[in-house]
Amino acid sequence: MTEPTTLQEAISRGITNKVALMKLGLYSQAMAKIPKRVAHCERVRRSAFADLAVFVRLMWPVLNPGQEMEWSWHMELLCETLMKVTRGELKRVIINVPPGSTKSTIVSICWPCWEWLHYPEHRWICASHAEALATKLNRERRKLIQSKLYRDLFAPSWGLSIDQKNKTHFENTANGWMISAMTSSGGVIGSHCQRMIIDDPISRDELATPRLKGHVAWYKETASSRFGNLKEAVIVVVMQRLHQQDLTGYLLESDEGFEHIVIPAEYDPARAHPEDPRTREGESFFPARFGPRVLARQKKKLGSLQYAAQYQQTPQVSGGNLIQEAWWQRWSALPDAQGGRWIGTVDCAYEGTERSDFSVIQVWVSLGSNAYLVDQVRGHWEFTELEAEMMKMSRRWSTVQQWIVEERAMGSSLISRLRRKRIKVSPFKSQSSKEQRIQAVSPMIEAGQVHIPADDGERPPQLAATERWTLPQQLKGLITECALFPKGAYDDQVDALSMALDALAPGMGALDPLEDSRPARPKRERAKAPPAFRSNW
Repeated sequence: MTEPTTLQEAISRGITNKVALMKLGLYSQAMAKIPKRVAHCERVRRSAFADLAVFVRLMWPVLNPGQEMEWSWHMELLCETLMKVTRGELKRVIINVPPGSTKSTIVSICWPCWEWLHYPEHRWICASHAEALATKLNRERRKLIQSKLYRDLFAPSWGLSIDQKNKTHFENTANGWMISAMTSSGGVIGSHCQRMIIDDPISRDELATPRLKGHVAWYKETASSRFGNLKEAVIVVVMQRLHQQDLTGYLLESDEGFEHIVIPAEYDPARAHPEDPRTREGESFFPARFGPRVLARQKKKLGSLQYAAQYQQTPQVSGGNLIQEAWWQRWSALPDAQGGRWIGTVDCAYEGTERSDFSVIQVWVSLGSNAYLVDQVRGHWEFTELEAEMMKMSRRWSTVQQWIVEERAMGSSLISRLRRKRIKVSPFKSQSSKEQRIQAVSPMIEAGQVHIPADDGERPPQLAATERWTLPQQLKGLITECALFPKGAYDDQVDALSMALDALAPGMGALDPLEDSRPARPKRERAKAPPAFRSNW
């Protein structure tokens, strides 16, 4: 059979391979016939290959089908910083950004997959605070690499090893791999990488646990030894600030030469990045997603201390005044408490001498998203006196559905005695410090959800007329003790209060769901991805 002399004849015989067409001298004809959309696809491919920001926007529909992407200047900054790392201009980077800023999509998912297009032999360890999060990010990386858009558009010379089914570990045929790890375990022992991403090494819920120091210990003892070549090792930490002793705080104090990128939610001229386009103090970093109303609601939900850490990236050391007097709400008449949840809390001293701490018993009720302090007794009591006071309060407040007693000092003995008397009691034993416990509940007080009686407040209607009610006279001492904590002489009332709010919080529905500050926009049709680019053309 004679060789085809025209492109049409070659195609009719199934000859479309680039090399075969070149041998026949027909490749130039083929290129002239390529539709404009394929030429456009080639321009997109080259642009995405060279620019991480273009790659992220192009791959967004693969990772988030049906969701419109909102782009902001800080995403451009993150991509440019990571490209500097790929080019070898940076080795150590810390990125502090607010939650919900698409940081994980850019840093932990798209960047490693984009860099594999240039250096498929690179080995990555990607760590997070929870196994579920680390595994999810690894699954998303694999999903992107195996997507038709990624394979057809870039036509990489390597593929994923078919024998790698592990959800936390996969390899490519160029000898590169990606491993997910937890910042609380040594699960990467024996694996040496060139690149390490540490994405949210600790969560807010873990601040009041040993994990606060544990994730720093993981970095010092495990992560920092996981490099085959320390001179070329790359570490990128991306996280929201949570505490002055978090990993960012440790790394900045250790002076390991980290480039520090800080993006506060509200513009702060004193800490502005050179690439930050904002000019007005308090201006949002991402108005499309975090308008003024959204940020105001987050500030109310989290409290000023946690908002400063997570959103402004300025964690503060609490030195007193954790609970300000102006935050307390006062009630003149207790609302109808029918259907409310009634609890009592007991903080016990070690002994009943005048020099010892006080023992305190409080009664609370939650109504909707609000908690009300209804009664309190406090004194220097020996155990028999404490038990007698407890029985009085139990009879006085038969509405209480659960008594919570701290399991320390005289508390253990009191719990046993109450159980013998068929009183429903729950022991309270916390692994966190008193200060950490009050920090966890102080946002509820700051948000105006915690109510105490007014100085001239009416007696609760549930209280018998013959019963003595001394709570209003104790309020000044309660407010002062809370304001001075943790530097005041006593903290028994603070302990009882934190136990109560900790128990009531899950059912209070603290705040309504966040509302976006933007007006509703009509739903736009999602832009279609460029047509597939055939690698044999």
